[in-house]
Amino acid sequence: MVLMGCDTLLASEFLNKTGTLRILHNLSFVEDPTRVAVPSSAGSVSDYQSIGIARITVEGNSYDLTVLDDGDGGALLAFGDATNGVTTYSGGRYVDVELGPGGRAAIDFNRAVNPYCVYDEEYSCPLPPRGNTIAVPIEAGERTYPTNAA
Repeated sequence: MVLMGCDTLLASEFLNKTGTLRILHNLSFVEDPTRVAVPSSAGSVSDYQSIGIARITVEGNSYDLTVLDDGDGGALLAFGDATNGVTTYSGGRYVDVELGPGGRAAIDFNRAVNPYCVYDEEYSCPLPPRGNTIAVPIEAGERTYPTNAA
């Protein structure tokens, strides 16, 4: 994948792709969608609508992660993990949640990407909401670049 910056062209670098980090599960939809406080890279906090909770298990640990309405009819998981600030952006990453029939959903961490603020500090990007941190490393998806590791 190639991303166009204001005056640079970057080829995205991804960590090793692994099929074990594509998780299929039932998404627990929020019957009365709630607003969730989401911090930004600029230091502000905005309210986003939660559409559900994804309960996932990674390396034997269970996590309840808030899935957000992406504003375009889709679903987004903003998450942090143990790779942040080491091999991935310190503020966390995003992955689209594939919604299927009957409450089924798929999260493919191989498709995790950096927020736009990684490429241009003029952007104010939403960061993972409270509770959306996975304690173990997710060694999949887009990695960071030497200038934005921390």
